[in-house]
Amino acid sequence: MNAELFWTLVALLTGGAAPIGLLLVSTSITMARQPADMLAMMMSIHSVMSSYMPFLILSLIVLVVVLVKSRRNYPRLSNRAITGLWAGAVATVALDLIRYPVGVGLQTLPGDMPTMFGQFIFGTDEVTGDLLLVGYLYHYLNGADFGLVYTLIAGKVRWYWGVVWGLIVEVLMMTTPPMLLMGVGPFGTNTGAPWYFLTTLAAHIAFGAVLGLVAERFVKERGTIFEILRSTPESSS
Repeated sequence: MNAELFWTLVALLTGGAAPIGLLLVSTSITMARQPADMLAMMMSIHSVMSSYMPFLILSLIVLVVVLVKSRRNYPRLSNRAITGLWAGAVATVALDLIRYPVGVGLQTLPGDMPTMFGQFIFGTDEVTGDLLLVGYLYHYLNGADFGLVYTLIAGKVRWYWGVVWGLIVEVLMMTTPPMLLMGVGPFGTNTGAPWYFLTTLAAHIAFGAVLGLVAERFVKERGTIFEILRSTPESSS
C-alpha cells in the first residue's frame, strides 16, 4: 500500500467513520436492547456514547495529525480533506435552512435532532445552553464528516455527484437505527404522512447540492480514491 493511500484511509476512518459511528453504534445497541420507553432509550444511548467518547476524541486527534502531516507531504490529500470538512459544514447550514423552519417550525419532524444529540450525550432531557452547544457542534461535526468522506472518495467531480451523495446519506438515515429507533419506520412510513420523508429528502438534496458545488470549486485535482491506488506522488511516509 502506498503512503498517500494509507493516510487517506486513516483520514476516512478517524474523520468519517469514527464520529458517524458514535451515533450508529449507540443507537444500534440500544435498538437491540429494546428499551421500554423514551427515557430508557435515552439513557441506553448515553451509556454507549459515554464509553465510545474516548475513542472519538482519540480519532479526532489522529485526524489532526493526518491533516498536519498531509499538508507537508501529501498536498492532494490535504486539499481534499480540508475542503471536505469545511464544505460539509457549509452544506449543513443549507440543510438546516430547510430542516429547522420546516422540520422543527412546522413540526414535520419528531424533534430538533441537534437537541436530541445533546440529550443523548449529556444523558438528560433538560435543555440547557451547554447541551444545545454540544448537540449542534456534534450535528455540524457529522456534516463535516460526510463532506470529508465525499471529497476523499470522489475527488474533483461535477457538482451533481454531491446531490447523489446527499441522496445516499438520506437513504442511510431513513433505514438505519438512528431514525428507526424513534419509531418513524423506514422512510417515515409509520408517521402516516409523507412530510417527514419529504422534509429530510429536501434537506439532504440541499446539503448535497451545496457540498457538490463547493467541492467542485475548491478541490484541485480530479481522480477518485481508486486513482491513488494506481499513482501517488513520491513522498516520504
